[in-house]
Amino acid sequence: MRAILIASFLMLSLLSEVEASNMQVQFIDNPNIAKIRASEEGKLYIVDFVATYCYMCKMMDETTFSDNRVVDYMEKNYIPVKVNVDNFDGFEWKQRYNIRKLPTIMVFNSAGEPIAKYEESMGSTRMLEVLEAHNSPHNKLANSSPYVHQNIPTTNIVKSVSTSTVSSYPTKPVNTNIGPPELSLESETGLFEFTVKRAHSTGYGVQIGVFAEYGNVLREVERLTKLFNSQILVNINQLRGQTVYKVIIGHFPTRQEAESLQYNMALKGTNGFIADLSVLY
Repeated sequence: MRAILIASFLMLSLLSEVEASNMQVQFIDNPNIAKIRASEEGKLYIVDFVATYCYMCKMMDETTFSDNRVVDYMEKNYIPVKVNVDNFDGFEWKQRYNIRKLPTIMVFNSAGEPIAKYEESMGSTRMLEVLEAHNSPHNKLANSSPYVHQNIPTTNIVKSVSTSTVSSYPTKPVNTNIGPPELSLESETGLFEFTVKRAHSTGYGVQIGVFAEYGNVLREVERLTKLFNSQILVNINQLRGQTVYKVIIGHFPTRQEAESLQYNMALKGTNGFIADLSVLY
């Protein structure tokens, strides 16, 4: 009963702040495109994490993101992105930024770095406060050379990828401050050398992400090989009928050892979560 009353109060709060309007925030669905545009236009970008089952997410669309003031301010200063965590791509972003509640709003500067995270539903006034609080000159760095994200696939026989020498054509600098690098399949090509062998499904590692294309896996393995002196595994599996590839660092007998690696990785700007290898087959 109490939960129902709280939800009703939040809904009324949102509705009370809406100005009559036919306007609505025009979201795009790709954070990578937002990063490029933010860099080129000297704007920030905001990501609204939602799901089809999230009632308060829908209420924010009908109220907060339909408010004239929010629409106008967002259009002038931000690139708005909406990520549905029910979708395959959205699931990857959910893992990358550890989205635990919905709706969650994240704010990124023009260089693509996360600067704020809000795990709450917001009315128009609260949203404007958030937007204005981060809309400062030092967060708006035009032409910051974004590094565009992509994912990675392999063949059906690969269980473990161990790179010895990886060669590729020169690429743009990788920003390692916030997890996996962002790559563009059209512009990032090259020649890779690696060896492949099966790995035992025992122990623990640190999973970096889930990828849908093999080219992205190779580039992620290349990046991780340069950063960490640890074994790198690639698990091939199925997610909602699609082949996916999980990149995992380390192969440790105990969870504590994996947690130690996870901590050291975080110090170098790479986030991941503990993976039980016994369930990856």
